[in-house]
This record gives sequence, structure tokens and C-alpha cells, in this order.
Amino acid sequence: MSHARVARGEQGSALLLALFFTILALGLVAVGSTILRSHRTKTETAFRHNSQAMQFARSGLTEAVAWFRRQTAQPVLDFRPIVDPAATPPITDTDDPEIGLVREFRIAGTIWGRYEVWRQWDADPNPERLAFRRQLEVRDVSVERRLGTPGTAWRLRSIGYVFQRTDAGKRFDELPNRVLSQQMLETEILRLKMSPPAQAAICIREGASCTIAANTRVRGGPTGAGVCYLQGTGTPSVSGSVTGNPGLSPTSSYDASVPAVFGISLPDLKSIADEVVSQPATFPNPLPLHGLVVADAGPLMFDAARPLRGSAVLFVRGDVLLAPGSGSHFTGLLYVDGDVTIRAPALMAGCVVVADGHTITVQGSSDWIDVDFDEAVLATLRQEVGQYRMAGAIRPILHME
Repeated sequence: MSHARVARGEQGSALLLALFFTILALGLVAVGSTILRSHRTKTETAFRHNSQAMQFARSGLTEAVAWFRRQTAQPVLDFRPIVDPAATPPITDTDDPEIGLVREFRIAGTIWGRYEVWRQWDADPNPERLAFRRQLEVRDVSVERRLGTPGTAWRLRSIGYVFQRTDAGKRFDELPNRVLSQQMLETEILRLKMSPPAQAAICIREGASCTIAANTRVRGGPTGAGVCYLQGTGTPSVSGSVTGNPGLSPTSSYDASVPAVFGISLPDLKSIADEVVSQPATFPNPLPLHGLVVADAGPLMFDAARPLRGSAVLFVRGDVLLAPGSGSHFTGLLYVDGDVTIRAPALMAGCVVVADGHTITVQGSSDWIDVDFDEAVLATLRQEVGQYRMAGAIRPILHME
């Protein structure tokens, strides 16, 4: 055999080996790309389904809050969504009244979404379902929170599902249907009581701490007093006009504490407020219409450049001064844990409550000050502001009880 023939054979073998390894490398790259693409698709699908399930659980909480708000009897003492097609108009609170609040909706093709907010039903005849119910049921936690009045605080839990519906005749989680993802969320809702110590334009514990100076009109109207205070604490100093039913109203029972007036604690009040002000410069002007504002930012001064304007429930911790010429016009419930000074001109309608241990001075000048008790204003605020609100953040449920 010649050397040339051996060289050509070796070259052929090397070419075949190179071709083989090239094909192998290309195959590995193709398989790797396919696996990577499949993994990415699977990850994206799982993420999308988990995200959707989270949104559905959140929607369940939102609808549960809406259910509580639209009940005619307040506070709500029993969470029980119903279905009554014979009612006028028909009532369709839920898709499954045995569970509680349930909704299902198509996402795309055979993929569906669902959320459940379970009602309490201790007589549930299905033991397995009862055990699950007790983990997720809506619960009145007013007593646990030491809030006194039942129905003031509720714990809400919602579970959201993404599932594939293959057989519409079977449950969403019964084969051949299958759950693709589920998420559970919880929150608490609180309801404001908004009950001033008395039906009066001004409520203050110590009568001697109230000064109604000249060019001032404090009016309780036909249903309210001008100034209400605790018996035996002195008499308000009055050189202006105080009228009402009666004008001056000493009472044997008086409680202006935060829980007594609002039904909840100050931290809870902050947790459901529309705005919490920590710096005087950030105080909203005007106040949000029918909003709840907690200003832990006293002392607060209102003047012509920044008057007190709006219709709201306003809680202030610190002194409040309406300076001369401010032209303030406030309607609502003003609760001040501090001294209050109101100078002309100013209009106040609703109720002013001064916390224990503080004073109020209302001083007119060539302009007048009007402070009026207005039950209609308070009734509107109870309807708009006092309804159930979420307290704090919506939290994922990581461990069942």
C-alpha cells in the first residue's frame, strides 16, 4: 500500500469524524434550545397563572368589601351572600351561596378564573368542606380587637384560582378539569361609628375651657345644642350668641375618647384614612370630598393663603388655629386633640369635638364666625366615610391555621 493511499484514507476518516461531531454539536444545541424554550414557556405560563390567581383573589376581597357596604342593616352582623331571583330587583350576590361569595369567568379558551370568599356555616354537613371552610371563613373579629360593638371589624380571606375546564358538567377542581394555580389573600375591614359625645355644634369636656366671644354665633338648631359639656366643670364664657335645644347643655355623661367617637383606636383610624398628614406643609387644601384625614402634624395654622376648606372627617393631633382673615369654610366632623382657636371670618357646619384637657376659643371681630350643628352633614359622612374600609395592606396567606 502506498503512502498516498494511506493518507487519503486517514483524511476521509477525519472528515467523517468531523462531520459526526458537527452534527452531534448541532443536535445538542438544538435540543438545548428546545429545552430552554420549553422551560421558559412553562415558567412564563406558571408566572402568568400565579399572577392571575393573585388578581382573582384580590377581586374577591374587593367584592366582599362592596357586599358589606351595600347592606342596609349596619353594622353587618352576618356575612351571607344570597341568590333570590324572585326579589325585585333580583339578588344575585354569588354563584354558590353555600360557599359564600363565588364568581367564575372565562379567561381564554378552556382556561377559567374563579374566586371564593367563604361564609361561616358551622352546620355544613360535609366534614371535609367544613374543615376547609374554617380555615378561610369570613370572621367577625371585633371582640378579638377589643372594639366592643359586634360587626365593627371583620377578617376577610379570599382564594383565587386559574383552572382548565374540560368538562363543564363537573366541578372546576374535579378531573378531567384541573387547577393550574391558586393564591390566597387576607385583609381586615373596619367601620367607623362617628358618634360625637352629644348632638351639639361644639363638644368639650370642661365647660370653663370654652370661650364664645363677641361677633360669634354658635347654633345647635332645633335638634342640637350649641355647646355640650360635662356637669360640674364650670360654665362656658359667652359674650357672643349661643342658641340651640338648648344653647348650653351640661350633661352627666360625657365621653370624647377616640374609641367612643369613632368606634376604633387611633392606629386603626390611621390605617383606614384616605390621607395621613405628618407635616403641616402637606396638609391637603381643599380636603378630599367626604374623605377621612388624620393629621398627626400639629400645630396647624390656617390663614388666607391656606384656609381650612372642604367637607370631610378631620382628626388633628395638635393645636389648631384659624387665623384672622382665613375665610375658612369647613363642613363635617372636626376632632382636635389640642387647643382650638377660631378667628373671623369662618364658617363651620357639622360638629367640633375638642379632646379632654384642651380649650376652644371662638373670637369674632368686624366679621362674624358661624359654628352650626348640622345632623344632615354628619349623616352624609356616616354614609360616605363611615362605611367599611380595608385596614392596612392585603396580605398573602402563607400558612393556614
